[in-house]
Amino acid sequence: MLPVYAAIIPLMLLARNPLGRSLSIVNLVASASLSLALGSVFPVFGLPQPRGPYHVGTFARHLIDHGRRERHASSTEAFREMMVQVWYPAKNVDGVRAWYRDPRMNTAKSYHLRWVKTHSFWNLPPAEGPPEFPVLLFSPSSGGFRSQNTFQVEELASQGYIVVGIDHPYSSSRLVFPDGRVVYSLPWIDTASQAAYELSNRNVELMLEDHVADARFVLHEMERWNRPGSTELLAGRMDLTRVGVFGHSFGGALAASLCLAEHRVVAGINMDGWTFGNAEKNGIAKPFFFMNSGDGRGLEQAEVNKLSGALRIEAERDRTDWQAMESSLKRFGGYHLTVLGTDHGNYSDLVLFRRFPALRGPRPPNPYVVFDIINAYTLAFFDRYIRNRPAPLLEQAGSVEVRYEAYPVPASASLSSGDPSHPPARSTTTEATK
Repeated sequence: MLPVYAAIIPLMLLARNPLGRSLSIVNLVASASLSLALGSVFPVFGLPQPRGPYHVGTFARHLIDHGRRERHASSTEAFREMMVQVWYPAKNVDGVRAWYRDPRMNTAKSYHLRWVKTHSFWNLPPAEGPPEFPVLLFSPSSGGFRSQNTFQVEELASQGYIVVGIDHPYSSSRLVFPDGRVVYSLPWIDTASQAAYELSNRNVELMLEDHVADARFVLHEMERWNRPGSTELLAGRMDLTRVGVFGHSFGGALAASLCLAEHRVVAGINMDGWTFGNAEKNGIAKPFFFMNSGDGRGLEQAEVNKLSGALRIEAERDRTDWQAMESSLKRFGGYHLTVLGTDHGNYSDLVLFRRFPALRGPRPPNPYVVFDIINAYTLAFFDRYIRNRPAPLLEQAGSVEVRYEAYPVPASASLSSGDPSHPPARSTTTEATK
């Protein structure tokens, strides 16, 4: 709206009569009001500055798994394809700033995202320092996209991690391939009726199997990139012996399932997502961190019984998932964090997409404060289990903004991976106090 202001203000100053000046003032106020409204509906938000010692480089790759057919494609001959984006520690040299997400993804409602500035730069040379950097995989929410947690992946890359975000076809919102083909997301959980829920839940479990296979294929490709003689940018610089995984929402379900399916993955984080399959039924026998929104407690059955229809079905699923999480933590140890007062979008950049002031009810937490908390715990967790470094934050009581609990590994538990020299800290709970 700056051009509008630039045109109106001189007119207001040059107006020779009170009526002209009054009309100019009215136009200026109307334009300012429109600008504020558009800024709330279509915010060109700022991303937090990474705090680590490294600059952040990034590149994207189109991958084709010739060993799998795409079950959702119109052609039975189509192979499974996906897009990945890699963020990595880079040298401090001049470069071209990376877009927030592929501009071809944007529609009329999201066109403004092309002006969101990242702190990443395309194809910078990797940083000097250790011979290899540890690797983390990131999986987005259903209907999300690979760069939806830029607040988090840029921070991790600046701290010395290589982070690979995966766009899963038919799950990511709009997946655009290099040749211009666009693949849209399929419906997720349907809570219109119990029958619809059960059918959609089975379909989602099949989708999760696809996502696990996607992540394992990405690791296979990264091993190929890393071999001697490879021309890839990060050739020889990736430590793929101890890999971490994290994800938001349905991406969190991928993190849990991949921990069970892949020996190279030794630790994972589920950010406010349900779990499915074996991870839900039997728990996760590796170092695992659950992060949740809300008030840090599960629903009581009496609360569920007061609901009906779709709300009842979703609440039942929430309660079941909470019980599965608690069972896994008690059986195998791990960590649980709730940033109090948050909602589902706070564990991604999505909370910044639409920012309306709260007209009633408790004031939502500052999203940038929430980002700082999530990044601090994420970095501490992966430092402990991927880098084998001390992580004192995991042993501290926390702050008034969070409810945090560390579950010790029971003596009877048999973890399938993880570093026994750094077991989960003693059980610690912190809740907000007034």
